[in-house]
Amino acid sequence: MQAIAEAVGVRAPSLYKRYKDRTDLLSAAARDALRELAELMNDPNGGSETYESLERMGHLYRKFAKKNPRTYSLIFSEVLAAREDLLPARQAAAEPMLALLSQVVGKEAALPAGRMLVSYLHGFLSMELTKTFRFGGNVQEAFQYGLTKLLDSLLVSKKQA
Repeated sequence: MQAIAEAVGVRAPSLYKRYKDRTDLLSAAARDALRELAELMNDPNGGSETYESLERMGHLYRKFAKKNPRTYSLIFSEVLAAREDLLPARQAAAEPMLALLSQVVGKEAALPAGRMLVSYLHGFLSMELTKTFRFGGNVQEAFQYGLTKLLDSLLVSKKQA
C-alpha cells in the first residue's frame, strides 16, 4: 500500500480511508479495467454483421490486453477470481459478446460458446504476453487463423443444428 500511495502522490493512510486492504484496492482497479473492456466490446463495429462484430471483438480484446498487460493479468488473477463484488463488472464485459453469440448459436449455447471463445483469446494472450511463442512465424497471422477457425466452427455448428 505504501508503494501505491507513493505512486499516486498520497500518504498510505489516505488509501486506507478508501480501501480496507490491498485486495480491495486491486479489486477496484480490476473493476475499472473491466468497465473499460466492456466499453470496447459494446457495438464494436457500428452494427455490422454478427461474424465481423465477433471478429472485431476478438481483436479489441487482444488490443486491450496488449495495451494493459498487467491490468489484464490482474483481471484473471487468482487473488480476484472469486471476488463477488467483481461479478457485475465481469458480466457487463461479457454481455456484448454473449449477445452476439446468442444470435449465432442460440441463447442456450451462447455461454458455452463464449467460454470457448474467451478461453482461446485468454490462452493465446497469456502466451503472447509472456513471449512464449518462440518457434518463429507471424503471431498476428496465428491469432487471426485461430480466431477465424473458431468463429467458422461456431457458424457451422449453427447451420448443422
